[in-house]
Amino acid sequence: MHTVFLGVVRSLTNLWMKQVATYFYIGNRHTEIDMKLNHVYVSYEQTRTTRSVTFRKHWKASEWRMWLFICPIVLKDILKLEYTSHIKKLSNAIFLLSKTTVEQDCLSNVENNLIRFVSDLKVLYGEEYCTFNLHLLTHLVDCVRNWGSFFGVSAFQFENYNGQLLKYIRSFKGVDMQVTRGCLVDLQIRSIVNGGNVSEA
Repeated sequence: MHTVFLGVVRSLTNLWMKQVATYFYIGNRHTEIDMKLNHVYVSYEQTRTTRSVTFRKHWKASEWRMWLFICPIVLKDILKLEYTSHIKKLSNAIFLLSKTTVEQDCLSNVENNLIRFVSDLKVLYGEEYCTFNLHLLTHLVDCVRNWGSFFGVSAFQFENYNGQLLKYIRSFKGVDMQVTRGCLVDLQIRSIVNGGNVSEA
């Protein structure tokens, strides 16, 4: 989540929108991008659609994820072809690594695409944009080989639960006990509702 969506994808998007007088600048085409965004229909699996690009500084990680998957389509004929083809490599790679099951035989192809994405970024944007987050992309396939698909180890599930945990906090004193008590009460209520079966809670 942090390396890909809040790191590389956000950085590239901000480059496109802010770097005036560059070959990849599209910051003057907000309206056109937003119109295309309004016509994008996302699958039911996505929890959040993407707000206007003018509000991107307020985007959540799930919006950056959605943006990565749709931006090659939304930016077609807006961003130059070599840049949309470039981001498409990352989009396809992350999509494949995020599936519930990842085919082992496709991992080497995904790895090659990520390595090409990283090396092409230096050529397309300049060495000054080669960040540590960008380097980490070259290790993503090894992570999937070792621990499985992003689907199972993503931080999104935990981030989504943070809102629930915040509801338990009533004051700044004893936050840990407030959260613990709130979780235990919720667990007890679910257990009672499910007829004492804690495994369903």
